[in-house]
Amino acid sequence: MTLLRSYTNKPGTGYDPLKTSILYAEDMLLIGLTLDQLLASMILHWRGAWSGATAYVFGDAVSDNGSTWICILAHTNHEPANPTYWAQLASKGDTGATGATGATGTAGTNGTNGTNGATWYSGSGAPSSGTGVNGDFFYRTDTSDVYKKVSGSWGSPIANIKGATGATGATGATGATGATGAAAPREMEFKVFDDDTLLTTGNNKLQFCIPSSLNGMKLTSAKAFVTTYSTSGLPTIMVRNVTNAQNMLSTAITIDVVELTSYTAATAEVCNNSTNTVATGNIIAIDVSTAGSGAKGLGVILTFT
Repeated sequence: MTLLRSYTNKPGTGYDPLKTSILYAEDMLLIGLTLDQLLASMILHWRGAWSGATAYVFGDAVSDNGSTWICILAHTNHEPANPTYWAQLASKGDTGATGATGATGTAGTNGTNGTNGATWYSGSGAPSSGTGVNGDFFYRTDTSDVYKKVSGSWGSPIANIKGATGATGATGATGATGATGAAAPREMEFKVFDDDTLLTTGNNKLQFCIPSSLNGMKLTSAKAFVTTYSTSGLPTIMVRNVTNAQNMLSTAITIDVVELTSYTAATAEVCNNSTNTVATGNIIAIDVSTAGSGAKGLGVILTFT
């Protein structure tokens, strides 16, 4: 059968892809071609990757999600796989086999060295000016003084980590045999600040309730510790009976500078014998009046007898 139309416009009139595509499709269908035969006989107009902003006409071909599609109805912004507007020419192939492992690359250059940490020195007598660098510490063994080097000088001690030796007391007379003692001491340990948290001042940093097993017992020891010590200022902690509105210590717990616990504090805590008895249901609070500098991770250990 001879077609009656030409699918190109007359010279000088420009190419009209929509008109040309419609004429071609009509003639192909008139001679009895199926849609698949029609698509196979067409000269495609390749438009590249599909775009919602492009107007497509019959015969335009695009790629989308790995497959190839041909436009069968003019439109804008209808993505391929919509059978009203697109017919698939070729589907995306299966994923190929994994390629061979490439050669190992050359090793990277080494990173720069980290900053040196502080160094502790020790010796009898004050440290000499030539010892250490800024930020280092010196422990004087004959006096228990601690120095820190700042601006090239050791200066005066920043702390003394040994308390004075007390005088030997007189030997007391042998006392009468006492009555059977109370139950064994009970210890309770609490974490007030986690290890990464700086101490802050204030009341009620921690509260707990006295259980019935401690009813009538006395607070006889109160210790504290930190996981990062204070470089200046003594962390100071009070144990308070909230229910009775009374401090349970007459001398608060302190942790000396560059020390981690109060067990070696120059000034030990003192329990107040008139306010240190607890009863079931009493609310006990931990207060911090001095946080020190840089101290972290506060915990307390309370002993009841």
